[in-house]
Amino acid sequence: MQSPVVRQQCLATAQVYVRRFYTKVEIRRTNPYLVLATALYLACKVEEQPQHIRHVLGEACHVWPGMHIVL
Repeated sequence: MQSPVVRQQCLATAQVYVRRFYTKVEIRRTNPYLVLATALYLACKVEEQPQHIRHVLGEACHVWPGMHIVL
């Protein structure tokens, strides 16, 4: 499986989403890996560079072994 190519704009949007989310919710109450993957998936959709959720989560599980998500 090829790693998804994500534009810089999507990464910046995902960063904004994560920052906004964690201003409202304590980090210890969430799985930060899942929040990061979700923010990236949503940012790709909003920036019109959609990625399949399985590709985003598959790559996240590969990069972050501590994610503990079964696909």
